[in-house]
Amino acid sequence: MANPCLALFSPIDYDFLYQRPQALADTLAERGVRVLYFEPPRRQGSLNNSRLRYAAAHLVRPVRPNLSVIPVSRYFDILGVPFRLSRPTMERHIQKWIGAALRELCPEGAVALIESPVWWRYLRGNRFTRILYDCIDHGEVLRASTSGDIFESLRRDLIDHSDVVFTTAAELEESVHALRPHAAVVRLPNAAFAERFATANPAPSVTALRNRFTTIAGYVGVLAAWTDIALIEHCADACPDTAFVLVGPGRDDLVAGLKRRANVFLVGRQPHAAIPGYIHAFDVCLNPFISGAIATSTNPIKVYEYLAAGKPVVSTPIRELQSFGDLVYSATGATEFVALLKLAAANSHRRDLVAQRQAFARENSWSSRVDVILKKMPGNY
Repeated sequence: MANPCLALFSPIDYDFLYQRPQALADTLAERGVRVLYFEPPRRQGSLNNSRLRYAAAHLVRPVRPNLSVIPVSRYFDILGVPFRLSRPTMERHIQKWIGAALRELCPEGAVALIESPVWWRYLRGNRFTRILYDCIDHGEVLRASTSGDIFESLRRDLIDHSDVVFTTAAELEESVHALRPHAAVVRLPNAAFAERFATANPAPSVTALRNRFTTIAGYVGVLAAWTDIALIEHCADACPDTAFVLVGPGRDDLVAGLKRRANVFLVGRQPHAAIPGYIHAFDVCLNPFISGAIATSTNPIKVYEYLAAGKPVVSTPIRELQSFGDLVYSATGATEFVALLKLAAANSHRRDLVAQRQAFARENSWSSRVDVILKKMPGNY
């Protein structure tokens, strides 16, 4: 009997910043599920290499055993000349194109794991053996150029057609039930690859900063509109003896003030394999969110990874981190954030606290999250 086939429809490219979609795809593939990782429709490029039909040979990119990546584009080529279709026509063509891909690659039928409601406009005409909606973030994070009204309409319709809705946060679970009280909802928080982060050689470029600074505070992730940049700037000004190392992409207009500070170091996006080394070079890890709807509904992967490395975490108040208890220092206001940053640095290497953090991460592994998904697949795989 062939391995089960799962089509994962992601809001991000597989090679972009490593997050929940890639972690689930990789872990499912390791567990024997054939995973097709569909990347979000691109604004440029040919939908199918100058063919008005699906052509697997030109598009499927094997990544590892049981896992292949399939890019999708919004344009067709005719004799090598791209042209743009109207939105309704484009949606119909992409819908048919995905259907053709699934019939060729999963003739026995596929389970859909949908990571963003934006995908539903291309999927609702196709048949799946089961539809699993993974509600992973607030709509403002996921909807891109889709208007709020259209996004919410797609979300409601996707919930209606889903066999199961996974949610990463209590706020998201409540929002699903507010729309559809009888929806089958299962909490599925984020996690970490505990074994990957437990040990690593500290990044040399960061450890070299110890010649100039007494403490190294680090952040891993996108520097986005919901990141409290002003709080990081305040901490940098209040702690001149601390180096603040920020790992991840960020818009120039957001990070301009950070770049002007001598004790702030922006190293940009790094390969996922290098992230454990950066975290192990930190004394303290930061999780600064601006208060609002996104912070209320987030379940930050970075915190699980920080703890998997045994590092103390200082965060702004986030509902989902309340259950972490004393493992995370929660600061209300900039003054308290600075005070807790110094306290966390002082306790950074206590062996009992390191062991507690890492034990928590082991209990919250991606493998355990995939166990839940497998139970919801046909045949209780």
